[in-house]
Amino acid sequence: ILVAAACAGVSLATSTADSSSSTTLTPRSSGTLVLAFGSSIRIGTVNAALRLIASLAPASGLLGESDTDQAKVDGWLSFLWSSVDLPLQVLVQDPQSQAALKDLFDVLVNIDALMLRQTFLVGHSPTLADIRLA
Repeated sequence: ILVAAACAGVSLATSTADSSSSTTLTPRSSGTLVLAFGSSIRIGTVNAALRLIASLAPASGLLGESDTDQAKVDGWLSFLWSSVDLPLQVLVQDPQSQAALKDLFDVLVNIDALMLRQTFLVGHSPTLADIRLA
């Protein structure tokens, strides 16, 4: 989230308590995040927070350059959550989970093969998909 904010030129402060006067990113003990814009907007998922940050600076191209690219970025964000984040969460809780390890390995091998043919996941410049994968 901090990398996306920096790429978009969005000022984002981190804190350990809610703030009603600025944009803050607050980690929670549950492993979730709260992205708060003043006291009015609170976002709790990484993908939603990334999309919001990128939408604040459309010229950054982080959402993609075209409607098609934006759909591809959105698809990658969902895919990375379900195919990378979830197996990683399983491995954190059960390091011996062979199924999660195999699933994660298979996905990363396929992404690696894709990245041998292209520099970015979508289009010709970094997008949220690339930042999310990193």
